[in-house]
Amino acid sequence: IGPCGCTSDPLGDLSRTTKLVTEARGQGPTLVVDAGSLLYSKSPIPPQYEAQEELKADLLATTYKTELQVSALGLGPADLAKGPSKTRLPRSIANVTATGLEVVAPTVISDQALTGGIKVGVFGVALPEMITGVTASSPIEAGKAAVAELKKQGAQLIVGLIQAPSKKDAVKLMRDIGGIDLAVAGLGALTPEPERIEIEAQKVGDGWIVVPANRGQIVSKVEITMRGA
Repeated sequence: IGPCGCTSDPLGDLSRTTKLVTEARGQGPTLVVDAGSLLYSKSPIPPQYEAQEELKADLLATTYKTELQVSALGLGPADLAKGPSKTRLPRSIANVTATGLEVVAPTVISDQALTGGIKVGVFGVALPEMITGVTASSPIEAGKAAVAELKKQGAQLIVGLIQAPSKKDAVKLMRDIGGIDLAVAGLGALTPEPERIEIEAQKVGDGWIVVPANRGQIVSKVEITMRGA
């Protein structure tokens, strides 16, 4: 939530992220999504860090809702340290139906200010090993059903929020589901350091995938132009 000071030019910081998003919105329609694994630094949480971790999670959730106005938020391992009832924000996760977790169905977003009038379909999936503590079905079957439902609702661009243990697994899941134009992947504990991320979205079939850096150190910005249909 703040720069750690461990480098000469500290990365990360929630206020920097908010400023980047505000600047982007000033330049044109801007849709903010997050693959999840947001709230906690440790799981389980040691007793001496309990208050600190809860305060941080509260601040992140409030900022995501009020300042960043995140349109879709996936579910990942760092969200579940205190169980599904403490995830704080609704989650876009198509392969989970869990008591205590507020799940958002695959959604088509067409708000002019966010998408420029393009109908953007968003859904999330996670490999079951990434979200222990909730019951997860097959992410491939759920993902295919979500893509079909979004297309039925008229989505022109489909965004998938993916939680997987590696980029290879995320790419495979994206290919197996099919129909995803842009995937945002979270890799849990293996989310890369800034120097190990790709500086451009990577082509996967007919779509693209981005893997942001860990701890909010790098924000991935993808500019999309729709031509014709």
